[in-house]
Amino acid sequence: MGTLATLTALIEHQQQRLRDLREDASDIAGIVADEVWDRFEREIDEYTEDGFYFDFAASTKMGLSATLSGAYDDAFERHVSKLFATLEGALREAAPEVAGFEEGASIDLKGLRKGIRLYFRAEEMIGKAIDAAKPGLLRALFAADPGSDAWDREIADDARRVREKLLALRDPLIALIRQDTETVIQSGRLAYGRWLDDMLARLGSGVAEPDLAAEEA
Repeated sequence: MGTLATLTALIEHQQQRLRDLREDASDIAGIVADEVWDRFEREIDEYTEDGFYFDFAASTKMGLSATLSGAYDDAFERHVSKLFATLEGALREAAPEVAGFEEGASIDLKGLRKGIRLYFRAEEMIGKAIDAAKPGLLRALFAADPGSDAWDREIADDARRVREKLLALRDPLIALIRQDTETVIQSGRLAYGRWLDDMLARLGSGVAEPDLAAEEA
């Protein structure tokens, strides 16, 4: 186990990392947003590469929303959850027996994410984009016979319009993902910082296990 001085230095180093994270949060959120969009765009291509059937508009919206949600979960885990877990893991390894450290920082990142707008807003935006691509009344009245060349052209044209409308979501979706992700990072940063402050105060007050206090003495 490290000495009190070593442990204190580690905490102070992490406090500086949190101060840096205040500025880095925007870049991290941008990385998350770009990764989510890249995966979402590939899914759009898959849904529209062989034509599009508006009879399946609802299931398409659900599928794309699920893809975006899953992509966000994966990217968030890689770039945000892992960051805090690494910081906390370093302290646990350095001081596994110090009173207060065994509970961990208890940063509820999943709980913080429940309050973000991303999932609801994204599904709404996807649904509106698909609806906006629907053909007019005349096309519905004079639709070509299924299986005909004209019908093939119609569903290909429908797919093109759907794809264009969905790809137009790039800027608003990326902005939404960035904003919500940065909000969670900043909230997590503050929560972890409060925990570090508390731990540093405990050490400064001599609230530590006897073997650590004796080692420092």
